[in-house]
Amino acid sequence: MRNLFCLLFLLGIYTSVNARLYTIAEIDNFHRFDANLVKQNFISEFNNTQNSDEFISANHQKYNNPLNLESNYIHLLGYLETQPISAKNKDLIERLKTYQPQAMKMHEEGRLQIPVFNIQARAKGVENYWSYLAVKKSIAQGLNTNYLSALSQIKTVLSENHEAKTLAVKDSINMIDGDTKKQLSFYFINNLSKVVGIEKFVIDFAVINKDKILLDQLTNNLSMRNSEYLMRLIVNKFDKEYAIEKLIQQVNSDQGNRLSMTLLKPYANSEVKVQQFLMGSLNDKKFASAAAFSLSEIEDVTVLKTLHDKYTISTSEFEKSNIELALYLNKIEFAQNTLNQLKAEK
Repeated sequence: MRNLFCLLFLLGIYTSVNARLYTIAEIDNFHRFDANLVKQNFISEFNNTQNSDEFISANHQKYNNPLNLESNYIHLLGYLETQPISAKNKDLIERLKTYQPQAMKMHEEGRLQIPVFNIQARAKGVENYWSYLAVKKSIAQGLNTNYLSALSQIKTVLSENHEAKTLAVKDSINMIDGDTKKQLSFYFINNLSKVVGIEKFVIDFAVINKDKILLDQLTNNLSMRNSEYLMRLIVNKFDKEYAIEKLIQQVNSDQGNRLSMTLLKPYANSEVKVQQFLMGSLNDKKFASAAAFSLSEIEDVTVLKTLHDKYTISTSEFEKSNIELALYLNKIEFAQNTLNQLKAEK
């Protein structure tokens, strides 16, 4: 252990002594003459080396210019990302994840030195990509053979909150065969209470496959956080008519949330159905302010006049205050004039 600390200490001294600061002009000049042939030779040298430690040590002795060495490492990492995952490749990645950069430059916004080539981040990126590929393949194979077991695996993976692995779970959906998709859809529709921990996978599955029966079930039964995720996807992935239908359905469900109401805002200026729904919600204790916010999008003078008339016949001070809010948030001149007129008529 003592020898390990000594080694780490010496490495720290080596890094601080041998790090070199480059100007932007020097870096630009290097990139102009950086030879691809040298990079290919660097890759060949690694492929012909049995041990990654020896490879790293030999190149630290061989290269006097850190820009050359670290540029080659970046190129090698890009190459390894496309290669099979071998023990030697994994070992090199582990070493480069803690690589101490020698080629430095000044940060644009301060007196801080930063690496010209962020080898540590690139190495971690390769590792994440390998994780992504492995998890995607494993999940897809599992779903196509024993989907119930695979769903348990998905729950474990998602609980890790690992970005690359989470994306892999989502992308595995595109690798599910047709029969399995039908089985999963049937299972989810009839067992929504059993998908705790994998809700986002179920949502992604339904959206990617345009499974409207499953989407209908999800719209009515998800928690607020998962429902918000679903509604944003529906708005982005489906046509206007379907999106409006699902947003209104979600607001009217037992799990209705304010986000769904505010997501109606882009449709408020042109869709009569949305206008009527929003106006009908201005006296709702839960959704009134969100409805007012969405109504502030309206530019149609006729609709704004309707708001004025609704205000004059309303017996609810709460509803009136939300109509005023909708007009106040609407910055077009007619809306502001209408608001001033209502205040004058009080």
